[in-house]
Amino acid sequence: MSDFIHAAAVLDALPIPCYVLDNEANFIFINKKALAYFKKPSADMLGKNVWAIFKHSINTTYYHEINQAFKNKKETSFEYLSVFTESWIKLTVTPLPKGILVTFSTTQKNMENVIREAEQRYLINLEKDIDIRTKELQNSRDELETIYNSTLMSMSVLSAINDENGKITDFQIALVNKALEKETGRDDLIGKHYAQEFPGIKKSGLFDLMLKVMETGLPQTTEYFYPYEGFNKWYSCMFVKMGDSLLATNLDISERKIAEQLSLENSAMIQGIANSAPDMLYAINLISLEQFYSNHRIEQLVEKSQDEIKKMGKDFFEQFIHPDDKVNFYNELKGRLSKRETKELVYRLIDAKGHIHWIKTKSAAYVRDESGFSTHIVGISQDITKQRELEERNKQLTLERNELEKQQQKEILKATLNAQEEERQRIAESLHNGLGQVLYGVKTSLERLNLGSANAIEENIDILNRSKELLSLCIQESRKISHELMPSILEDFGLKASIKDVCSQLRGKTHFNCTFSNLDVHLDKYIQLAVYRIVQELSLNIMKHADAKNAHIDVSVLDDQIYIMAKDNGKGFDSKKSKKNGIGLKTIESKVKLLNGKITFASKSNETIVRIQFPL
Repeated sequence: MSDFIHAAAVLDALPIPCYVLDNEANFIFINKKALAYFKKPSADMLGKNVWAIFKHSINTTYYHEINQAFKNKKETSFEYLSVFTESWIKLTVTPLPKGILVTFSTTQKNMENVIREAEQRYLINLEKDIDIRTKELQNSRDELETIYNSTLMSMSVLSAINDENGKITDFQIALVNKALEKETGRDDLIGKHYAQEFPGIKKSGLFDLMLKVMETGLPQTTEYFYPYEGFNKWYSCMFVKMGDSLLATNLDISERKIAEQLSLENSAMIQGIANSAPDMLYAINLISLEQFYSNHRIEQLVEKSQDEIKKMGKDFFEQFIHPDDKVNFYNELKGRLSKRETKELVYRLIDAKGHIHWIKTKSAAYVRDESGFSTHIVGISQDITKQRELEERNKQLTLERNELEKQQQKEILKATLNAQEEERQRIAESLHNGLGQVLYGVKTSLERLNLGSANAIEENIDILNRSKELLSLCIQESRKISHELMPSILEDFGLKASIKDVCSQLRGKTHFNCTFSNLDVHLDKYIQLAVYRIVQELSLNIMKHADAKNAHIDVSVLDDQIYIMAKDNGKGFDSKKSKKNGIGLKTIESKVKLLNGKITFASKSNETIVRIQFPL
């Protein structure tokens, strides 16, 4: 009991809040600083269970870390948001043989003022109590060593060494705990001079801080990197004046410092990656509908900072999501509260300037509750406005192309039917005016025969000879019509001879000149027939409409392409008007279209050139 009383006196003199919990998590000691912080009398806390008093802390980091300290019996430091001051509190939990020691401090400004006031009151009473405390400490050396040795924090008591002018030149090590011996690897420190054993304290500025505590009496804490005497570690230390001595504590915080540095570096790297990404990156709290992270791409689009977006909460979506897409958008977020897998969502967003953007977004849960339901999601969104516009334009062009193809097919069919009708009419005229008239002449001649008179023999012979001549003309006319329907010369003698025959048959007031190039290559029958009909139609058009003296037909094959050129020195024509009204040109165009070719017209006074090209 005496040990505990002396230990309690030491802890009560500390300028930072602390308390002790037994293994049942009941308060067995609370110093004055802690009581001032909690604003409760000791009677309301001593003997009470910590979770009965701090009910609101059960769902916080504080609850988890305290229980871990009881379980693992290891010293730990952590930070959490206080339910009393709504500020971040830094705690250090040190295991004891029958419980734990908790020390803590706050970074809230108003709490700093409270601590300073308490420190002033402490200093007023310090001079009165210092001699008593020093004697108690000296009498309780064994008890203090028990307390010191029960913590993993390195602790020592240092006595000031003064020169003849009263200036402190060093400190003698009066007491060390097991943790300090373990940290330094030495068990011979008691009685040694601190600065002589650890000269790095002067280079690091720790010695000046110790002198300041001795001069002002105010406790000092700091975090420092100590690269001397082979330590190369980060420490958190506290110096408290006790008469002519110092109570010094040191805690190795290298792991935390390294973790903090890595966290800062990783955070900066991730932030840089996020802001350099061409897409929009975000994080949303599904419960509060707060978008608590937005990269530069989103900030530029809505012309608001990340903090402004975060403060807007659900109003951000109300303001910028297109009214027609809000129901679907909210339903998707609501659905993400379940265990549903990642789903793609397309919606419209209205930017700060009122422009509509099509957004495609995909998200994934990165925080889930204990039941496995999503509570926070991260996602990436792409602005697909241009892509949507291109898709819509492509659809429109497809419709227009289909409509044009239908119209072209209609025109081709119409031209083909007209050409067939014209061909039938021409054949009918040939049969009626040519073959029909000659046959009618044969009939008339034969009707003049007088078979009953012997005197009519010579006349009958003349009639029969005339009929014979007329029948020869019928045969010639029949062959001519048959040749026009299916040119046997093409089958018998080939394309070159057939084209020459066309030019030869059409000789009259127009002189035709036919030239050829590389027509010795093998051409399919349907290609030969198509070339023949095109040349035939071009030649007929020149003869009927051009009123030309000379015409030139050229057919050549080059690089798997057939080229046809028809040139005359006639009166020319209006290509647009002629293509609209002329059946002949429509027939040629339809044939070229079916052959996947192209046709061009160039006509002026005294010269017309038609060029046709299509693949073999």
